[in-house]
Amino acid sequence: MCGCGRRGCLESLAGGESIAESGREFGFETTQQVFEQAREGNENASMIIGRALQSIQTAVWSLFHVFAPDVFILGGGMMDHCFELFEQAIDEALQQAEFIPYRRGMVVRAQLGNQAGMIGAAMLLLKPCDIDVVSTE
Repeated sequence: MCGCGRRGCLESLAGGESIAESGREFGFETTQQVFEQAREGNENASMIIGRALQSIQTAVWSLFHVFAPDVFILGGGMMDHCFELFEQAIDEALQQAEFIPYRRGMVVRAQLGNQAGMIGAAMLLLKPCDIDVVSTE
């Protein structure tokens, strides 16, 4: 179940906490440990990561066909350590896009990293004061 209380959300299938939760069933303590064990060839860890990547691929493929975005921005704490893995999985999914020609360079890491949510919340609070929190330079 997702933190929002629903089932089937992408976060509940491929988010860091869901990976950690799945990993605990096999004795892994953290999301990072699941990724490390998968890199070392642990079958259970590889299965967990494979399931998360498949979920990401399905979601991106669907979003691409519905909205045809110019770019997919990947953020969150996991992207600090495994952006390339998710980028590769998304690139593979986009190469199979049937209705829209595949364009390279569509997957990027969020510039604000894992702090984007906090910065966004601060911007909402400061917006009525006309204070520029984030420069575009």
